[in-house]
Amino acid sequence: MRFSMVKIWTFFLLFLGQCVVAAQDTLMVNDIDDIVITATRINTSLLKTPLTLHKISPAQMFSLQSQSLKGILGSTPGVFITNQFNTAQDLRISIRGFGARSAFGIRGVRLMMDGIPLSTPDGQGQVDNVFLGSLKDIEVLNGTASAVWGNASGGVININTFSDKARDSWASITYGSFRSWQANAEFNHRFGEKEWSHQFSYQQTDGFREWSSGNSFIYNGRFKKRWKNGSELVWMLNGLVSPEGLDPGGVNLEMAMENRKAARPQNILYQAGEEVRQLTSGVKYTAPFQGNRKLNVTAFYTVRDFSNKLPFTSGGQVDLFRNYGGVITSYSKKWSSDLWRNELVGGIDVLFQDDFRQRYDNLEGQAGDRSLAQKEIFQNQSAYLVWKSSLNLLDVLLGLRYDRNFIKVIDRFEEDGIQDGEIALPSVSPTLNASYRIADDQVIRLGFSYGFETPTLNELSARPDNLGGFNIDLNPQQSYTYEVGYRAKWRQKLTIDLTLFNIQSRDELLPYELQDFTGRTFYRNAGKTERQGIELQLSAKPIQEMTAEISYTYSDFRFTEFEQLNGNTLPGIPKHQLGFLWAYHYNGWDFYFQHIYQSAIFADNENEVSVPAASFGALKVSKKWGRMVPFITLNNIFGAAYYDNIRINAFGARYYEAAPGRNVQVGVKFEF
Repeated sequence: MRFSMVKIWTFFLLFLGQCVVAAQDTLMVNDIDDIVITATRINTSLLKTPLTLHKISPAQMFSLQSQSLKGILGSTPGVFITNQFNTAQDLRISIRGFGARSAFGIRGVRLMMDGIPLSTPDGQGQVDNVFLGSLKDIEVLNGTASAVWGNASGGVININTFSDKARDSWASITYGSFRSWQANAEFNHRFGEKEWSHQFSYQQTDGFREWSSGNSFIYNGRFKKRWKNGSELVWMLNGLVSPEGLDPGGVNLEMAMENRKAARPQNILYQAGEEVRQLTSGVKYTAPFQGNRKLNVTAFYTVRDFSNKLPFTSGGQVDLFRNYGGVITSYSKKWSSDLWRNELVGGIDVLFQDDFRQRYDNLEGQAGDRSLAQKEIFQNQSAYLVWKSSLNLLDVLLGLRYDRNFIKVIDRFEEDGIQDGEIALPSVSPTLNASYRIADDQVIRLGFSYGFETPTLNELSARPDNLGGFNIDLNPQQSYTYEVGYRAKWRQKLTIDLTLFNIQSRDELLPYELQDFTGRTFYRNAGKTERQGIELQLSAKPIQEMTAEISYTYSDFRFTEFEQLNGNTLPGIPKHQLGFLWAYHYNGWDFYFQHIYQSAIFADNENEVSVPAASFGALKVSKKWGRMVPFITLNNIFGAAYYDNIRINAFGARYYEAAPGRNVQVGVKFEF
């Protein structure tokens, strides 16, 4: 039964009343009043912020990192992650349903790593170059981020891989099912006011399914220099080499039931998969000034060489050479009186993206005639202001951003005619949010924000007529978000975070496939949609050695004005998702258990195909002996037969990519 907004608000008010009554007797994991969030481009306390924010510190939960961001973020309210086991397509991460449509990579969510954008200016991002061996923390902003970051409707994921505290160097090796193994290492050097950090990771796997092997190497390095006046210079270098990532493809239900390991035969015939090489260099400079002022300037540049093979002939091989980078700035000023505290942050961002895309016929794995060659350009210039004001018990956060997006295509394939073109997509994005302390450790919040997403260069270049140039029928997606929330902590033993939201969107971009190009994704706008949801997180620390967390997400996402589908549920997102985390640390032993339940998912716009609900968990155990830490991880410990990836609106009912059953990983970590 669908929740109306009246029912949602009634539920919220009743729940809030109960919490206020119970506050006197209830025994938070951390002092969230002191936790600082930076994903909003203005530092804010996690307790008092009027936004829906989560901060995950993996080191506090378990000493050995997961081999996938799904294990770290999978229980975060509002976040849904699939495609963990297809090395050719990367994780698909969505927040409040934005990003679920992505054929590969991450869409609709702004990705940052150590202050450097992982998302391109057109909104496409990947996390295949993220070092997971030791993370400082991850910040997640649920809700529209366009007022501070521009091209993002779903939110922000801000990953910090380097700790500000001195830590030991270490190395680890892991071996597991499907002939998978991984070697990680981190080396840290500190001399005076200078720091060097180097992180290395190599991993390879034969994969659970046929034709799903892959391997990759990651380097992540940082040099930091501090001066006595508080200025700081950071230089970062990140590299990825992934020479093999095979794509087993989606299969129909009959084939999946007969053999969960089976790959689609056409994917093997056409040798479907990808190769990636990427290098990013970035410099960040921070300088404080008198009068509580601070300047931050970040400049970065990325080169990505990507090629893939798709399971069809015409245009089935793609070579993409990408350059993107830019300069991100912020200038802040703080001032205050007795009860009134203010901070104003403003800046200018200049970003560019230059793609050279070529397509060739795929002759069963060999490159045939060229069918497309075009240069695609995306330029973004923007200016923003964020104002945070605190007056007694009231906190207000206002934001406004102007984006000028200029998109251009230069067709260099003359055989089918010249399809040059250019598009200007400007946008003004406001946000208004407020929080009020109703008690010492209890806060209610209200918020409104506007978000937009331009079509990516990849989406624009996917023309159903298979010609060059752009699909000019695609429009930017726009969304209006309204939310109300409640956050509290009691006696450092229990925290609660509750958010209810309503999002009205128009021109939602949805994927589909065509018979002649199965395996290639095209896009169209979907009129209007409505998202209503609840995000709840409870965290408890009953004793010093134990932490437990329960999260629940309710997602009622529907078409409201789209062809004959009014009232249908948006595909790719479960209506209910429940997560449970438990960690116990005692005398060198670490125990970590995670369990996720997700309800059924529709695989098509018509809601004729429902993928069954899934329930799966993982258990990790480690023991520290001196400077050696052996560990074991049991994945999918209940042996659930679920599907890791659903290919939305796939032609021929090839929606399904099966996840592995029960599997194990063992390893050892050495600290020195």
